[in-house]
Amino acid sequence: MKPKTGRNESFTRVIDILESNYSEPIVIVETGCIGNTTEESKMGDGWSTVNWEYYAKKTNSHVYVVDIDENHLKKAKEVVPPSDLVQYTKDDLIS
Repeated sequence: MKPKTGRNESFTRVIDILESNYSEPIVIVETGCIGNTTEESKMGDGWSTVNWEYYAKKTNSHVYVVDIDENHLKKAKEVVPPSDLVQYTKDDLIS
């Protein structure tokens, strides 16, 4: 079942495009992650990690989530636990 987040419509389109263009698993790098776990935040921020995990599970793809803020990483891991398909890294994407 597709996750319900604030950017569901756009993620549904992106996932449809990916599925029609790639027959093999892909690697997804998400820069920045869930910073707030409230229901209001879920509908406003988009919660990309949830959507990428959904796609990864369907296709055996891999998601690498990178954020400089340890608190954001902790909150994201509460919503989408690390797994063989979703890995988290604390790092600065600008440097």
